[in-house]
Amino acid sequence: MPLARIVIVTHNARRALKRCVESALRHSPEVEIRVIDNASHDGTPILLESLARRHRRLSWARHRRNLGFSAAANRAMREDPAEWTVLIDDDVECRAGWLDRLLAAGRHAGAGVAGCRIVDHSGRIFSAELAPFWGACGQFEPDRGQRDYSRRCEAVCGACMAVRRDVFEATGGFDESFFPCQYEDLDFCLRARLKGFAVVYEGRLGLAHAHLLRDGGRRDENLRRLRGKWGDYAAFPLADSHALDRGLVELGRSVHRKDYAAALSQCARLRRHHPVPAYIDYFRGSAYAALERWRPSIRSLERALRETRLGERHRQTAELMLAQARWNLSRAR
Repeated sequence: MPLARIVIVTHNARRALKRCVESALRHSPEVEIRVIDNASHDGTPILLESLARRHRRLSWARHRRNLGFSAAANRAMREDPAEWTVLIDDDVECRAGWLDRLLAAGRHAGAGVAGCRIVDHSGRIFSAELAPFWGACGQFEPDRGQRDYSRRCEAVCGACMAVRRDVFEATGGFDESFFPCQYEDLDFCLRARLKGFAVVYEGRLGLAHAHLLRDGGRRDENLRRLRGKWGDYAAFPLADSHALDRGLVELGRSVHRKDYAAALSQCARLRRHHPVPAYIDYFRGSAYAALERWRPSIRSLERALRETRLGERHRQTAELMLAQARWNLSRAR
């Protein structure tokens, strides 16, 4: 049985995919790479055929329709004979020694799932570990080494995730109802942990990620699906959050329980030391809006939008909330 095989699921990301595959070939010697094309119509099949002719370690398959990430990944893992399947997003760029370090972390910790630090091309963190009630820890933080730790955790980001074969068999793989993508990684890791497998985050390994947005506008729908499955996590043995994230996780817990008064108090404390205060302003604005306090909601959202480091998804949501708050305020006059 081979130790590992790399699987890349792609959809309409030809340019990013080319960089991803070439970096994986360059920095993953002697490891087979399998690309699954989810019905791309941007020339991806032509690219893959060309690459496969030049590299015997590369193979690919094409689906006639977009199955979404989960279904495509599950099909690939069912066919994978390796001990570990290493899933990477099609807009990730590999680096020297990445695979050895990732697998060593998983095997050393006795883990069934292993992930790493994901960064963007501007030098900010996209995701460290994942946490229930919050999501991607460290998001938007300048990458200054504060997330270069290794530990067992609740979940890791699916942009780079190593899954041991027995974990896939025990869990049945990713939940395919999270279509086309988003939150399937957190859900999968939680289910793996309920089966008794450990999840490890290896922050000493960082991979660059372009974060192409291809959730089909269903991110909020998938978040509702996640919350519908897990509720308030009362039946789940949650581990302690990392010290850097405890305040944020508690803020997420308050928002989840619709305790907006507590959320506002937590925002006031967190904003003093958070590396991207606009992130806290965003949540403060949404909490004020939930309480129908339109003026402070508008002030907080306007302050959040002045910050250039706010992520695109949060920026779009903040703009919508701001427009709604202004409209509600005008009606109340």
